[in-house]
Amino acid sequence: MNPPDPNPNLGAVDVETLINGVDRLELDSYAGRRHELHLKQRQAEEHAHAQKGRSLTTKEKEDIEEDIVAIEKGERVKPVTTNITLDDASGATETVTLAHSYTLIRNLVKIDQHPIYKKALAEWEREVALFESRVERKTKRSEGLKEEIYSVIGFYSVFQGVLLTATSQSNYLHCQNVGIPIALSAFASVFTLVHIRQKFQVIRGLQKNIDLEGISLKEVKARVLALKERGPEGFRFYDFLEDKEKKTSFHPTLCGLRGSSFLVPVAILLFSVVFLIAHPLILCRPGPK
Repeated sequence: MNPPDPNPNLGAVDVETLINGVDRLELDSYAGRRHELHLKQRQAEEHAHAQKGRSLTTKEKEDIEEDIVAIEKGERVKPVTTNITLDDASGATETVTLAHSYTLIRNLVKIDQHPIYKKALAEWEREVALFESRVERKTKRSEGLKEEIYSVIGFYSVFQGVLLTATSQSNYLHCQNVGIPIALSAFASVFTLVHIRQKFQVIRGLQKNIDLEGISLKEVKARVLALKERGPEGFRFYDFLEDKEKKTSFHPTLCGLRGSSFLVPVAILLFSVVFLIAHPLILCRPGPK
């Protein structure tokens, strides 16, 4: 029979100690940044009042905060390369720079020994795979809808061409029944415009989600890379606080899509007008004798 564990809660206590240690590191980084930011902004405010008689602008305050963050990171984050010092038999020393890949492996070993950073790395890598699969799936669906739009436009062009050819060569269509080809042409144009509009609406929704999830994917990848390169000593969760609204306010892909969703229907509408005018010209305008 095995003896009872003399300290059954030791694992839980160790984990709680590690959590408290990480909390302290995060709080120290936050407090240090806020303290330096307060001092720098106060000095800059006093200088602005003395020299220019005004307060700091929002842009100037943001620049000061970015400088504080850069300084704090520079003091904390070590270079990715690792140097070791070797002593030979004669007593001489030599400094050797280890390979970048080896530095990453060293950091991964340290991360694996710390439950918080180990869990964070596993969770972020899971999120990377999740976001990549979502982006890939929605991108494929968006591309498929674009192909459907091209196909609809192709069928529309062929239909209008065949209808126009039949109007010009038929011996059964005359000016009094010109409404038949006009109605068919108008129906085809309306159907195509409505169908394309619906497809573009779905594509816009998909593209917005793709852009948002692409930003999230980029952020999670940055966390994974920073944790691997900096290791537990140099990594801070606080470095990755983001302003989501600011980062997602502009979507260049959506701007280009809006242009396409406007120009394509306008082009179809113009062609529709041309086709509608062509039928009465062919059937009702007398040809050369």
